[in-house]
Amino acid sequence: EPRAFARYLTPMRRKRWVVYAKPPFAGPEAVLAYLSRYTHRVAISSRRITAFDGSAVTFRVKDY
Repeated sequence: EPRAFARYLTPMRRKRWVVYAKPPFAGPEAVLAYLSRYTHRVAISSRRITAFDGSAVTFRVKDY
């Protein structure tokens, strides 16, 4: 039910979020190696990747 879900999310949209993220221990290469293991999975298959500009990846998703 899209409207019920939207009502559920409303209080969370109004909240100020604090994001805490640490740099990866082994550096960006390790992060890329970790994510690259998932390129042939359903979520990020190679045919869904539409662009890469050296710093960002663009890919299509299915909205069920």
